[in-house]
Amino acid sequence: MEKIYGGKHFNKIVSQNDIMVFVENGFDIKILKKLNKKILPLYQKFFDFLEYAECNKENKLFLKMKQDKGNTENWCDFENALYELIPTGDLDELNEHLFELQTLFSMFLSNIVTTEVIKEIGSNATKYNWAINSLENILGDLDTDSLQNMDFSKSVIKNGHHQLFVFKFYNFNYTSLLDNYIDLDRQQFKPVIYKTSSNNFHFQINNDTLFSNVILDIVHPNGVQSIPKSILFGYERKGYNEFTDKDRFFIKSYWTRADIKYSSDFLNTKLFIIYGMSIGKSDSWWWEHIFYSLKENGSELIIYNYTLDIEEDKEQIKQRFINNSIGENANVSTSVLNKRECETFSVNNVLEGLLW
Repeated sequence: MEKIYGGKHFNKIVSQNDIMVFVENGFDIKILKKLNKKILPLYQKFFDFLEYAECNKENKLFLKMKQDKGNTENWCDFENALYELIPTGDLDELNEHLFELQTLFSMFLSNIVTTEVIKEIGSNATKYNWAINSLENILGDLDTDSLQNMDFSKSVIKNGHHQLFVFKFYNFNYTSLLDNYIDLDRQQFKPVIYKTSSNNFHFQINNDTLFSNVILDIVHPNGVQSIPKSILFGYERKGYNEFTDKDRFFIKSYWTRADIKYSSDFLNTKLFIIYGMSIGKSDSWWWEHIFYSLKENGSELIIYNYTLDIEEDKEQIKQRFINNSIGENANVSTSVLNKRECETFSVNNVLEGLLW
C-alpha cells in the first residue's frame, strides 16, 4: 500500500522518494559466483536435477522441456512450457504436475542455497557493509551525463538534506540470498543517530552526501524456498475472468492478488530499478504497471540486463520491456521510453551493481 510518511517519526522531511527494485535470478547467480560457488540456480541445472530425482517421468511439464531441449531457446523454462500446454492439456493433471515441480524445485534450491551459504552471505554483508553501501550508492553506476539528464537525481540534489528514501525490494527469487544481502542489520545500521534529527542515512549523489532518512521493505511476491507450497509458477494473461476461466489457477496475478496488494505501490514511486531479470511475459503484470507509471506519472527506470550468452543492445532491451508489458501488438516503439528510461546496462557493463 502506498504510504506517505511524516509526523512524529520523522522531522524536517522535505521530500519522500519511493524506489521500487525488482530482483531475480541474475542476482543469485552473481552473488554465488562472487562467493566462488560452483553450482548455480539455473533452469538447465534444474532439468538435470529432475532427470536424476524421483520425478514422475510422465510429468507433462518435464516431458515438454525434454522435447524442446536443443530446439527452443527457452526450452528449460517450464513456465513457458506450462503456457503452451494449457490450450490442449488436462488442467487438473497439469496442476498436479506443476505442484510436483514446486516441491522438487524447493529441494533443488536447498542443495544450492544451504544454511552455510546463507550464513556466509550474511557475515560478508555485515563485515563489508554491503546493504548500507548499496542503498546509499544506489545511483553509483550512473555516469555524469545520466545523472544530469535524470529528473530523479535532479530533484534529489535540489531538495538537499532531510529527505526520506523508501526502498521496496520485490524479490522474485524464491531464495533469501537477497534478503541476507540487503537487510539493514544492527551492525551496519542504527535507526536513531542524532538527538535533534531523525536522519539515519547518508545518500550519496554527485560526490555529495545528503543527510536523510531510510525505510527498507522486502517482499517475495512469488513465494519462498522454505515453504515449498508457496512457490508460485505460472504465467500472465490479460482479460481473464477470475470466476469462470479455468486457467485462472495458473495466472500469477490471480494467486498473488496483485491488483489488491501491490498496484497502489506504483502510485508514488519515482524510480524503478530492474536487476537480473529476464523481463519475460510471465511477469507482465509488473512490467505493465511500470510502463504506465513511466508514461503517466513521470517516474523513471533503470534496467540492469543480465544475460548468460545473448548480447542485446539497449533498444532491444527496451523493446522487449514494451512487448512484455503492453503486448507486441500494441505497435509502441522504444521512443516512448526515451524520456523516462534513463539507462540500461548489459551484464558486461555492470562492475558490481548492487554488489559492493
